[in-house]
Amino acid sequence: MKTKLVLILWSLMFCLPGEAKEMSLTYAGIFAGAGSPSNSDAGITFGGTFGRRMTPDFGTGIYYTQLSSTISALGTAGTSTKLSAYGVEGNYYLTGDMDGMVIGMKLGLLSRTLQMTGMKVTATPLSVGPKLAFDHKLDSKVSVGFEANVLFQGANNGQEAYSLINMLGALKLWF
Repeated sequence: MKTKLVLILWSLMFCLPGEAKEMSLTYAGIFAGAGSPSNSDAGITFGGTFGRRMTPDFGTGIYYTQLSSTISALGTAGTSTKLSAYGVEGNYYLTGDMDGMVIGMKLGLLSRTLQMTGMKVTATPLSVGPKLAFDHKLDSKVSVGFEANVLFQGANNGQEAYSLINMLGALKLWF
């Protein structure tokens, strides 16, 4: 399923109207910041993104973020959780006075690995959530900014519903 999503997104990025091709707004970027899972301690989050503005107002992309933290609720020494979120996103780019502001939705998988002494359990259910971002262009090829997003997943195979809040700094290269 992941391969199909990536292939569909990749093909959509290059079937663009003329004005979007002239804008040359494909980007690749990195994220770093803090993430707070619903039942774990906050931790450092990092990741990357790749996407394209399909028109001046709309774009699509793919993303990957990873967070590692400890679970204080269990109180067991050596208990940790690793979260990996990856998927596709749709973005609406505001213009005018709000130029640089981005409102979007993320859809993907949120892989959660719980590791205790002698045991490792992984679940990878579907996740969805909103994002708010800002890109400040330093020049035509580089931007810095932030992204805040919340990913929600429903209950899966006896596991409770879950959420992840990320506050990230972003550095993007535009080409």
